[in-house]
Amino acid sequence: MAAVAAAVVAVAVVAVAGPKAVSDLLLITLIVGFALNAITTFMAIGRKEFTPFQKKAQLLLIWLVPFVASIGLLVFYRSMDDKTHRKSSGDTPDIGSATGGGF
Repeated sequence: MAAVAAAVVAVAVVAVAGPKAVSDLLLITLIVGFALNAITTFMAIGRKEFTPFQKKAQLLLIWLVPFVASIGLLVFYRSMDDKTHRKSSGDTPDIGSATGGGF
């Protein structure tokens, strides 16, 4: 849905403002994408729940699939930090261990 909206906006900008606005829009998109990746990278590095291998895999995803992976991991991190869905404060699963969490 967001991709369709972005495409419609891009076509409207080209029709109204011309090619210069498209290059500005592309530059803004690149800056926002880089900032989003940088924020997600620092959040991934700072997480204590993940092993070094898992952190490296997440970083690889962040930079290979820029917007989708960054937004997806930010939502995942937020859901992990959300304490309203936990039964007790000590119910924090240890991601990646054989004894952690589960169904």
